[in-house]
Amino acid sequence: MNPSNSHEAVIGGFYTDSPYPWRAHTLQQPLDPGLYPALLSQAVGDFDHRRIRPDGAVWVAGCGVNQALITAQRHPSARVVGTDVSEGSLALSEEGRKELGLDNLELRQERLTAAGYHEEFDHIVCTGVLHHNPDPPALLRRIAAALRPTGVLEVMVYNTYHRRNPVAFQQATRLLAGDTASVPSTGRALAAALDIQNSLADDLAEARLEPDAAFADTWLNPYELTFTVDEFRALAERCGLLIEAPRIGPDDRSGTAALWDVVLHDTALRERYEACDDHTRWRLAQLLLAEESPYNWFYLRRADAPLPVSTDTTRNAAFLAARAAPVAAAQRTWALHGAGGYRVLVESSPLPVMPVAPEFRALWEHLTPERTVGQTCTQLGLPTDPQTVRRMRAQLTTPEFPYVLSVPA
Repeated sequence: MNPSNSHEAVIGGFYTDSPYPWRAHTLQQPLDPGLYPALLSQAVGDFDHRRIRPDGAVWVAGCGVNQALITAQRHPSARVVGTDVSEGSLALSEEGRKELGLDNLELRQERLTAAGYHEEFDHIVCTGVLHHNPDPPALLRRIAAALRPTGVLEVMVYNTYHRRNPVAFQQATRLLAGDTASVPSTGRALAAALDIQNSLADDLAEARLEPDAAFADTWLNPYELTFTVDEFRALAERCGLLIEAPRIGPDDRSGTAALWDVVLHDTALRERYEACDDHTRWRLAQLLLAEESPYNWFYLRRADAPLPVSTDTTRNAAFLAARAAPVAAAQRTWALHGAGGYRVLVESSPLPVMPVAPEFRALWEHLTPERTVGQTCTQLGLPTDPQTVRRMRAQLTTPEFPYVLSVPA
């Protein structure tokens, strides 16, 4: 048997026994079917909204319990396929699919190593999956083969700087347990009995209060790899892919660090930093921020994509040249009612929900299709240095910060 296949079976069994994350308590469904496809296009620098069509095809590879549901809600006009090896996770996701009425979503129990798709999807989401397999290139090549030439692939793998304590604890638990069946009880006992003073003890002090599924996902996972941004780039390139742009993770929602940036209060150093290519700046950010660095969460493209070169410089220029307006959309909120499943909690409420970051509020309020973003910045006297514009783009025009849509000509 292929080692990847056996590990996929182990991971599938693990998440069937301990489905995580569990069913989301609330889910938000945008009422404009074109909103999130446009925001995703903007995240990779396409302010003409051509990269991701609302009626395209989307694959959530390793969908778990919630991710396919969220994706299908955000892309209601698309054909969405969600696959996973965990029977238990898929069963919970299927319950949600029926309760939410997501007829555009198809769920399949499928190993990534057995996936045979070829240039079938405009957008692929694969987060938290590759690092649970001993042969990530084998999986990523399968995923890359499924991406259409101009498609967008979203991938997250564990950041080495985030996972040192969990990986150490996982290995120590397995050494003490002796057999797989004893790992859960041994891990809980070890976390309670350990008498040391270090960062691992500090992390475990909080983890002891977690429900079993959450504790198992972080501290007892049967197989885990971690990556530096250099290692992730090398993995992508081995599979015919290029890193295109960072994606802000769910726990990275504010601050310069979340944007793979560092602030330097030295003019000469800042100029040298800005002269670096994107990947070198990301390397510097990860090295200097260490455990506070962002998730390794990126948008990728095919190396042979018939597209112009995409860098932070070109994305900044496209943003400043775009004509844009504040988003004025609405969303439906669903809430989980125990065994009763998902029901509509609020039929329609404004989207976005949270206020714009204070430093960008004036820009947001004054945007109009009558002038470009750059012209509005000039009118307001706002700085347009590279780091500030990167932050503007990320915190105004992306799926995580859905405040601004360009108005293509």
